[in-house]
Amino acid sequence: MPLLLSLLALTACSSDKTIDPTRCDAKREMTPICGFTNPEDFALMPDGKTLVISEYGNYFLAGPGTIVLYNTETGNTQRLPPLEANDLSRWGSPDCPGAPGKSLSPHGIDLSRRPDGRLQLLVVNHGGAERVELVELMPSEGGYKAAWRGCVVAPEDSFINSVAATPEGGMVFTHMYSKSSPRLGTTAIAVALSTLGRASGYAIEWRLLNGQDQFSIIEASRDGFPNGILVGPNGKYIYMAASTGSRVIKIDRQSDARVAEVEVTHPDNLRWTADGKILVASMPMSSLEGISCQEASLENVNCGGAFQIVRLAPATMQTEVVFSHAGGQPMGVATAAQQVGEVMYIGSFAGNRMVRVPY
Repeated sequence: MPLLLSLLALTACSSDKTIDPTRCDAKREMTPICGFTNPEDFALMPDGKTLVISEYGNYFLAGPGTIVLYNTETGNTQRLPPLEANDLSRWGSPDCPGAPGKSLSPHGIDLSRRPDGRLQLLVVNHGGAERVELVELMPSEGGYKAAWRGCVVAPEDSFINSVAATPEGGMVFTHMYSKSSPRLGTTAIAVALSTLGRASGYAIEWRLLNGQDQFSIIEASRDGFPNGILVGPNGKYIYMAASTGSRVIKIDRQSDARVAEVEVTHPDNLRWTADGKILVASMPMSSLEGISCQEASLENVNCGGAFQIVRLAPATMQTEVVFSHAGGQPMGVATAAQQVGEVMYIGSFAGNRMVRVPY
């Protein structure tokens, strides 16, 4: 009976923190920037002013989405065109079936320098098979241009969320739960069980070994709804958010051992600050509100759930709340926070805006 009641509660849809999508006025220190579609995840270009934004396509519907470049100084936006095939040399898996074109349904992203110095954007893509696209970003007149360089198709029945490059040229990505898991509404049974303490997924490392794909489950990462993921600067540690586990964990990559963890309520994406700390987007909401927001995202409706931005010191795993919003106007349900100088940009998986706040 307790399990049945939990499942019924998880499938209910109710929230009183509504957002008027036509209002884009500031509230206290929060300045909304409208005109986006579910700006779920961020990365910061090396110029220190251009945000790479993943406009979430929703993993339930695998709906189309885009990658946007936003100049924080001028306010100009540049939407990247569909990722098409080209005659450039390939990165990623030799078994990649081809470019995604208009079927891109983005989720988590990661920006890094490849070992040869070129700028690589990794994009989780739910369009068709679960996969990660590898994209090269290059300066161009008035902005940047993108070239599709290949992909890595995740193991069968994977359902991936976030991705991070490894220093050797590989990647790690989070597998939330089995894609074939039965659902009640938008709630997978595996996710419902994870709210009761069961692990629903794990992180996977991919590398190219002797020209072949090699996938390895990171056993220490097994937890409830694995979400955001980062690799430390020297590649020694992995940091992963477990959303229904309500914790951020630190894993020694070589020994595959969980060396530390800290409680953070329903954490989502993880982003580095300029001084090497980690910003964690946290959603201190009830299960009812969370499911309501997921339903809202299916219809591109703004959700006004409460959120916090937590700053984590990776060496000590100590945390502090650096921003908090009780919900409602001008934006709710934060999924990512990126520092840009003395301000912080905060995005959401359910809405037509991000917000800028002092950092």
